[in-house]
Amino acid sequence: MELEVGPFDPAVHIRSRDHYEAIRREAQLAAMQPDAPPRRLTELVERLRTQFPRSPTDEVAEQAFMAGEPTFTVRFSVPDELVPAALDACDRIEALMDELDRWAGAGELGLLEAPDDVKRYRSEYLAQTRAQLRGARRGRPEGRSWTVAGLLLAGLGLAMFPPGGLVGIACGAIGRSKGDRDLGLVAIAASVVSFFASFVVAAWVIG
Repeated sequence: MELEVGPFDPAVHIRSRDHYEAIRREAQLAAMQPDAPPRRLTELVERLRTQFPRSPTDEVAEQAFMAGEPTFTVRFSVPDELVPAALDACDRIEALMDELDRWAGAGELGLLEAPDDVKRYRSEYLAQTRAQLRGARRGRPEGRSWTVAGLLLAGLGLAMFPPGGLVGIACGAIGRSKGDRDLGLVAIAASVVSFFASFVVAAWVIG
Protein backbone atom coordinates (compact mmCIF):
# COMPACT_ATOMS: atom_id res chain seq x y z
CA MET A 1 0.00 0.00 0.00
CA GLU A 2 0.98 3.63 -0.52
CA LEU A 3 1.24 6.02 2.43
CA GLU A 4 1.23 9.81 2.27
CA VAL A 5 1.93 11.87 5.39
CA GLY A 6 2.14 15.63 5.77
CA PRO A 7 2.34 18.49 5.29
CA PHE A 8 4.90 19.11 8.03
CA ASP A 9 7.47 21.78 8.79
CA PRO A 10 10.85 20.39 7.63
CA ALA A 11 12.68 22.32 10.35
CA VAL A 12 10.66 20.52 13.02
CA HIS A 13 11.44 17.16 11.44
CA ILE A 14 15.16 17.94 11.52
CA ARG A 15 14.96 19.02 15.19
CA SER A 16 13.07 15.83 15.99
CA ARG A 17 15.57 13.64 14.18
CA ASP A 18 18.57 15.36 15.78
CA HIS A 19 17.03 15.16 19.26
CA TYR A 20 16.49 11.41 19.16
CA GLU A 21 19.78 10.73 17.39
CA ALA A 22 21.56 12.58 20.22
CA ILE A 23 19.77 10.43 22.79
CA ARG A 24 20.72 7.25 20.92
CA ARG A 25 24.38 8.34 20.82
CA GLU A 26 24.31 9.01 24.56
CA ALA A 27 22.85 5.56 25.09
CA GLN A 28 25.73 4.00 23.20
CA LEU A 29 28.36 5.99 25.11
CA ALA A 30 26.90 5.74 28.60
CA ALA A 31 26.91 2.59 30.67
CA MET A 32 23.13 2.20 30.76
CA GLN A 33 21.17 -0.83 31.84
CA PRO A 34 19.80 -2.90 28.91
CA ASP A 35 16.23 -2.04 29.92
CA ALA A 36 16.86 1.74 29.94
CA PRO A 37 14.52 3.51 27.45
CA PRO A 38 17.34 4.90 25.25
CA ARG A 39 18.85 1.43 24.85
CA ARG A 40 15.46 -0.08 24.06
CA LEU A 41 14.73 2.68 21.54
CA THR A 42 18.01 1.97 19.75
CA GLU A 43 17.25 -1.76 19.62
CA LEU A 44 13.69 -1.13 18.37
CA VAL A 45 14.88 1.19 15.60
CA GLU A 46 17.46 -1.36 14.44
CA ARG A 47 14.85 -4.15 14.36
CA LEU A 48 12.40 -2.02 12.38
CA ARG A 49 15.09 -1.07 9.87
CA THR A 50 15.60 -4.72 9.03
CA GLN A 51 11.86 -5.46 8.94
CA PHE A 52 10.52 -2.61 6.77
CA PRO A 53 11.58 -0.84 3.56
CA ARG A 54 13.63 2.29 4.16
CA SER A 55 11.55 5.45 4.60
CA PRO A 56 12.52 8.48 2.46
CA THR A 57 11.26 10.93 5.12
CA ASP A 58 14.70 12.21 6.12
CA GLU A 59 15.74 12.90 2.53
CA VAL A 60 12.45 14.60 1.59
CA ALA A 61 12.47 16.79 4.71
CA GLU A 62 16.15 17.68 4.22
CA GLN A 63 15.56 18.68 0.59
CA ALA A 64 12.55 20.82 1.55
CA PHE A 65 14.55 22.51 4.32
CA MET A 66 17.52 23.27 2.04
CA ALA A 67 15.16 24.66 -0.60
CA GLY A 68 13.50 26.94 1.95
CA GLU A 69 10.11 25.30 1.49
CA PRO A 70 7.66 25.81 4.38
CA THR A 71 6.30 22.26 4.35
CA PHE A 72 7.02 18.79 3.03
CA THR A 73 4.88 15.74 2.28
CA VAL A 74 6.36 12.27 1.98
CA ARG A 75 5.06 9.21 0.14
CA PHE A 76 6.30 5.68 0.66
CA SER A 77 5.17 2.09 0.30
CA VAL A 78 4.49 -0.63 2.86
CA PRO A 79 3.98 -4.19 1.55
CA ASP A 80 0.40 -5.32 2.18
CA GLU A 81 1.55 -8.30 4.23
CA LEU A 82 3.43 -5.94 6.61
CA VAL A 83 0.48 -3.66 7.36
CA PRO A 84 -0.39 -5.42 10.68
CA ALA A 85 3.27 -5.33 11.73
CA ALA A 86 3.50 -1.65 10.77
CA LEU A 87 0.50 -0.84 12.97
CA ASP A 88 2.11 -2.67 15.87
CA ALA A 89 5.36 -0.79 15.21
CA CYS A 90 3.52 2.58 15.42
CA ASP A 91 2.11 1.62 18.81
CA ARG A 92 5.46 0.43 20.13
CA ILE A 93 7.33 3.50 18.91
CA GLU A 94 4.79 5.87 20.44
CA ALA A 95 4.75 4.08 23.78
CA LEU A 96 8.55 3.89 23.99
CA MET A 97 9.08 7.53 23.01
CA ASP A 98 6.53 8.66 25.59
CA GLU A 99 8.40 6.59 28.18
CA LEU A 100 11.70 8.06 27.00
CA ASP A 101 10.39 11.61 27.43
CA ARG A 102 9.26 10.85 30.98
CA TRP A 103 12.61 9.20 31.71
CA ALA A 104 14.56 12.18 30.37
CA GLY A 105 12.26 14.62 32.17
CA ALA A 106 13.13 12.92 35.43
CA GLY A 107 16.72 14.14 34.99
CA GLU A 108 18.35 10.81 34.09
CA LEU A 109 21.95 11.41 32.88
CA GLY A 110 21.15 15.01 32.06
CA LEU A 111 19.21 14.08 28.90
CA LEU A 112 16.65 16.63 27.74
CA GLU A 113 12.99 15.90 27.25
CA ALA A 114 11.72 16.43 23.69
CA PRO A 115 10.44 20.00 23.01
CA ASP A 116 6.69 20.44 22.64
CA ASP A 117 6.83 21.01 18.87
CA VAL A 118 8.81 17.79 18.44
CA LYS A 119 6.22 15.90 20.49
CA ARG A 120 3.38 17.35 18.41
CA TYR A 121 5.14 16.46 15.18
CA ARG A 122 5.83 12.91 16.34
CA SER A 123 2.23 12.45 17.46
CA GLU A 124 0.73 13.78 14.20
CA TYR A 125 3.13 11.79 12.00
CA LEU A 126 2.24 8.56 13.80
CA ALA A 127 -1.48 9.42 13.83
CA GLN A 128 -1.57 9.97 10.07
CA THR A 129 0.41 6.80 9.43
CA ARG A 130 -1.72 4.73 11.78
CA ALA A 131 -5.01 6.01 10.28
CA GLN A 132 -3.95 5.04 6.75
CA LEU A 133 -2.68 1.63 7.84
CA ARG A 134 -5.96 0.93 9.62
CA GLY A 135 -7.90 1.99 6.55
CA ALA A 136 -5.87 -0.40 4.41
CA ARG A 137 -6.39 -3.18 6.92
CA ARG A 138 -10.15 -2.67 6.77
CA GLY A 139 -9.98 -2.66 2.98
CA ARG A 140 -8.05 -5.94 2.94
CA PRO A 141 -9.11 -8.07 5.92
CA GLU A 142 -6.41 -10.01 7.72
CA GLY A 143 -8.09 -13.29 6.76
CA ARG A 144 -8.24 -12.56 3.02
CA SER A 145 -5.36 -14.89 2.14
CA TRP A 146 -7.15 -17.77 3.89
CA THR A 147 -10.37 -16.95 2.05
CA VAL A 148 -8.64 -16.87 -1.33
CA ALA A 149 -7.05 -20.23 -0.55
CA GLY A 150 -10.51 -21.58 0.30
CA LEU A 151 -11.91 -20.43 -3.04
CA LEU A 152 -9.01 -22.00 -4.93
CA LEU A 153 -9.47 -25.28 -3.09
CA ALA A 154 -13.19 -25.18 -3.88
CA GLY A 155 -12.16 -25.18 -7.52
CA LEU A 156 -10.08 -28.30 -6.93
CA GLY A 157 -13.15 -29.98 -5.48
CA LEU A 158 -14.93 -29.55 -8.80
CA ALA A 159 -11.98 -31.29 -10.43
CA MET A 160 -12.90 -34.56 -8.68
CA PHE A 161 -10.71 -33.83 -5.65
CA PRO A 162 -13.05 -33.99 -2.61
CA PRO A 163 -10.33 -33.16 -0.04
CA GLY A 164 -9.97 -29.78 -1.75
CA GLY A 165 -13.55 -28.95 -0.79
CA LEU A 166 -13.01 -30.07 2.80
CA VAL A 167 -9.83 -28.05 3.25
CA GLY A 168 -11.50 -25.12 1.50
CA ILE A 169 -14.23 -25.14 4.15
CA ALA A 170 -11.57 -24.94 6.86
CA CYS A 171 -9.74 -22.11 5.08
CA GLY A 172 -12.97 -20.15 4.62
CA ALA A 173 -13.78 -20.58 8.31
CA ILE A 174 -10.31 -19.30 9.31
CA GLY A 175 -10.73 -16.35 6.94
CA ARG A 176 -14.06 -15.47 8.56
CA SER A 177 -12.56 -15.71 12.04
CA LYS A 178 -9.82 -13.28 10.98
CA GLY A 179 -12.26 -10.63 9.77
CA ASP A 180 -13.03 -11.57 6.15
CA ARG A 181 -16.59 -12.45 7.06
CA ASP A 182 -18.51 -12.01 3.80
CA LEU A 183 -16.04 -13.54 1.37
CA GLY A 184 -15.15 -16.16 3.97
CA LEU A 185 -18.77 -17.29 4.00
CA VAL A 186 -18.73 -17.43 0.19
CA ALA A 187 -15.60 -19.63 0.35
CA ILE A 188 -17.28 -21.98 2.84
CA ALA A 189 -20.43 -22.27 0.71
CA ALA A 190 -18.44 -22.79 -2.49
CA SER A 191 -16.31 -25.46 -0.82
CA VAL A 192 -19.37 -27.33 0.50
CA VAL A 193 -20.92 -27.30 -2.97
CA SER A 194 -17.67 -28.38 -4.59
CA PHE A 195 -17.22 -31.24 -2.11
CA PHE A 196 -20.54 -32.84 -3.01
CA ALA A 197 -20.27 -31.85 -6.67
CA SER A 198 -16.95 -33.67 -6.93
CA PHE A 199 -18.76 -36.99 -6.35
CA VAL A 200 -21.41 -36.10 -8.92
CA VAL A 201 -18.75 -35.20 -11.47
CA ALA A 202 -16.82 -38.40 -10.71
CA ALA A 203 -19.95 -40.54 -11.10
CA TRP A 204 -20.76 -38.80 -14.39
CA VAL A 205 -17.24 -39.39 -15.73
CA ILE A 206 -17.14 -43.03 -14.62
CA GLY A 207 -20.67 -43.65 -15.89
